[in-house]
Order: sequence, then structure tokens, then C-alpha cells
Amino acid sequence: MISSDTKYQGNVLLWLSITAFIGLILIQQLVAVTPDSQMTIAFHNAAHTPWFLCLTLLIWPILKQVTGREFWQLLIVCGLFALILGIFLELVQVFTSRQASWGDVGLNYFGAISALCFIAMVHEWRNFHRGAALFLLVVAISLVLMGFRGVGSIYWLHLKRDSISPVLLAFDGPSAITRRNLGADWEIVIGPSPWTDFAGKSVAKVTLQTNLRWPGITLAEPYPAWDEYFSLHIHAFLDSDDPIPLTVRVETFENRGMDSTVDVSLLRGANYLTIPISQLIPASGKTNLDVKALYIFSEGSQAGRNFYLGAIKLSD
Repeated sequence: MISSDTKYQGNVLLWLSITAFIGLILIQQLVAVTPDSQMTIAFHNAAHTPWFLCLTLLIWPILKQVTGREFWQLLIVCGLFALILGIFLELVQVFTSRQASWGDVGLNYFGAISALCFIAMVHEWRNFHRGAALFLLVVAISLVLMGFRGVGSIYWLHLKRDSISPVLLAFDGPSAITRRNLGADWEIVIGPSPWTDFAGKSVAKVTLQTNLRWPGITLAEPYPAWDEYFSLHIHAFLDSDDPIPLTVRVETFENRGMDSTVDVSLLRGANYLTIPISQLIPASGKTNLDVKALYIFSEGSQAGRNFYLGAIKLSD
């Protein structure tokens, strides 16, 4: 016979779980986060795992109170409910300011499975199955950590980026890790033999495509502290007679740099372009310029043309 106190406590737990469950869903669906850096985006995506872990843990007492099933049956029902919910919550984002993503669904499932493992772990521990409980705990923690693998990847990338400064981009040697930040139509090739400084070394062959917003290259989140340096240097090579006009723009988190672009031209042969940083970034009075992106693009009708890029560096 269930006492009135026990029933009352069960009802309180049920409504608290329902309230928290709905609250978590509303927060996730309606609160928008502005992705101002790769790390912010990585944390925002990774948050799906602990968020859905909490949702699944809240689903458990609700289903337990409503269905009254045996433990393992209830665990299966909870898993199926989380499976459907993970897809449904992504689909409804079509009607909100957020974007649906299959990657987010996968991160949701990392959280759901880890929650089920935590629940099963507690059950096994209470039944003195210590080995099984510890195994489930390891699986649960591993799944949560897997949800944050993107954060770890960006952190490692930033460590490598900072370690090679003042080189912003190169394709031969340890700085190759920064290729991940390069948006362009490009491929790794061996430098042309007439290009003395880069002959026989890995360089990028960049093709200008008009389908890109900025036809050329976009280097996302290069080394940010440009206030330590005075000049930007671009090592490039052109193997055709017709020059290629390029525009260089630097975007910071304060200024998009649309009014302080610099026009340059690539001529046949090796090109060593030097641009004063003061021309690219208006004085802001900040000690760290927080560079968000570097754009080198062509605004002319240069579709299909290509050039070779060896390195981009800063100098004092």
C-alpha cells in the first residue's frame, strides 16, 4: 500500500520534472547565441550533449511515474522516447531562429545514451553489480567527452596557430594545421620551379570561383594580436601574363573592414606583397586587435583563373 506522503512526493517529482523538461526545451529553442568565433561555435554545438543528457534524465521520472513499467522495460521506452525527441527537436527549429543539423542530432544521442548509462549504472550499483556499474560509468563519461571533441580540436588548433606566429598560413612544415581555417577552392601542389623560394615545397593552388562570396581565400581566425606587428606579407606566384587584381581585407570583431581594403595586383612570376597593417585595420585603441578573418579576393571577372600561394606572414 503506497502511503499518501509517498504519493505526494511522487507527484511533486513528476511536476518538477515536467516543468524542468519544458524549460530546458524552451531555452534551447528560443535562446539564440551569436557564433562570434570557432570556439564559441564548438561550445555551442557541444552543449547539445549535456543538455540532452539532462533532458533524458528528466524523461526518466516522468515515464516511471506515468507507465509504472519494470526497470529494463522502462529503460527501453525512455531510450525510444529520447530517440524520437532528438529528431523532433531539430525539425521544429525550422520554425525558430535556429538551424537544424544532423550533427546536432548525433550530439543529442551522445547525451541520451550517456544518461541511460548513468541510470543503468545506479541500478547495477544498487544491486551490487560493481563491475557492470563501473563499466557503464566509463561509457557514460566517454560519450559526454566525445560530445566535446570539437572543442578540444579547436583548442589544439589554436595552440598550433599561436605557436607558429608570426606565420599566419603556410603549407610546408608544422603550420599545415592551419589549413583547416582556409576557405577557398584550393589544393596542395608542389611549388613551380621558377619560384625560387618555394620550388619543390608544398604550396596552395588557388582557383578564383565566382560562386564564392569572396572569390579567393578566406583565412578564418588567424593569430589575433596584430598590434605587435606593422606589416602583412603575402608570398604568391602567377604563371600567366595577365595580372590578377586582388583586394585584401581584414575583419575584426569590432570592424568588418569594408572601408579600409587594400588593392594589389599579382604579376607574372614571384610576388612578395607587403601591406602596412595600419591601412587594413583602423586604429581602435585596443591592445589586442582581435582579428576575425583575413580575405584576399578578386572583385573582377577573373573566374577560373588561379595563382599559387606560399605563405602569409606578419612582421614588425
